[in-house]
Amino acid sequence: ERSQLELALLKIENESLHDEILFWGKVNGTIKDYFIALGLNFNGETGFCLKTFYWCSSTNYNFASLPTINKKLVPCLSEFNGLFTGEHDKILKEAGSGEEHETYAFDND
Repeated sequence: ERSQLELALLKIENESLHDEILFWGKVNGTIKDYFIALGLNFNGETGFCLKTFYWCSSTNYNFASLPTINKKLVPCLSEFNGLFTGEHDKILKEAGSGEEHETYAFDND
């Protein structure tokens, strides 16, 4: 696990324009785990640097930019109270019959 993680961090370090890439932590799930990395840019910033968070699953070790949550999702997501499974592709809630189907998307700004 550690060697795969180190290689994945080196990959985003080489492919990104960040001044520094740091391992932020591990989120343990009941099925899969997530790893979080932090990219820092100091270029011309006074006070605080610009931060970009990355995530990857323990099944593939390919870091991707962590999406920001669409504001419309906050009420829906606050209803969930349970164990973190680590399955990023798991459908948490489907529109029931008679409900208007609304698609929630993540913003990747």
